[in-house]
Amino acid sequence: MRYAKFLWDTRQAPWGNQCTTVPNAAYTYWGTPVIKNQYDVLGNPLGTFFLNWVPGTGAPSAVASQDFNLMAQLYRQCELTWDAEIPGDGYLTSVPK
Repeated sequence: MRYAKFLWDTRQAPWGNQCTTVPNAAYTYWGTPVIKNQYDVLGNPLGTFFLNWVPGTGAPSAVASQDFNLMAQLYRQCELTWDAEIPGDGYLTSVPK
């Protein structure tokens, strides 16, 4: 349940992370679109890029907590980012849109 809360919004207590600034954008993002590839045990981002692995493996926490909004956002993020137009093996050679 705590991991689901973290995946939904890392700005919440006890993590208190800032919104993510995207280059060439006049606004900031929060939530599933900006989950980084790595965090420390306190929830501080260590990674510098976005990866489909975290939303994919985090999906069971959304199911366990019955957070339907988070389930939808995690699925949406994986689908938008990794439903590649360039075919690969769907894993190691997949190319994000």
